[in-house]
Amino acid sequence: MKLSVLLEGLEVLKTTADPEQEITGVSYDSRATAPGDLFVAITGYETDGHRYIPAAVQKGASVVLCERAPEGDTPYVQVLSTRQALAAVSANWFGRPADHMGDTGSLFLGGAVCGLAFALDMPLVLILVGFVYIVETLSDILQVTYFKLSHGKRIFKMAPIHHHFEMSGWSEVKIFTVFVSVTVAMCLIAWLGVMHRF
Repeated sequence: MKLSVLLEGLEVLKTTADPEQEITGVSYDSRATAPGDLFVAITGYETDGHRYIPAAVQKGASVVLCERAPEGDTPYVQVLSTRQALAAVSANWFGRPADHMGDTGSLFLGGAVCGLAFALDMPLVLILVGFVYIVETLSDILQVTYFKLSHGKRIFKMAPIHHHFEMSGWSEVKIFTVFVSVTVAMCLIAWLGVMHRF
């Protein structure tokens, strides 16, 4: 991976490294550094990673990410905080997995809503409260079924349906706003339907 890609999102104070240089790994422990690595010198509580720059370079580190410029002619990238930089570099190295993660905790929240609906003997409310989730799931089921039956044709540009809207030019903010608005409207309808029940 190119150094410039690894450094995306970082505020670089100073650099002597070639941004087009290929990096083969990222390490913050000089003992585990391999040839071609980007070595991150972290200032710790008991020891300072900057002390281990020579050992990392001797093991083959091609670039050093540091808070203070190292001695000698070692290519380096200087940043304000190597701890924060390591987080950004790691995210870039692994393809920014957080950008593709689902809603953490949504399974629990969905289970809690279902549990409450059944405990209060109002399971039909789930259809209205979970309307967006039902549409998302049905769009995926329809897409896969149609794709298999038609040997490669699609109903939506991409499924679930929020990706279809995204590929149709909607911004993430617009999708969020529309989906939240629909959910709020459906929840109000559900509430109007059960408010005289208790």
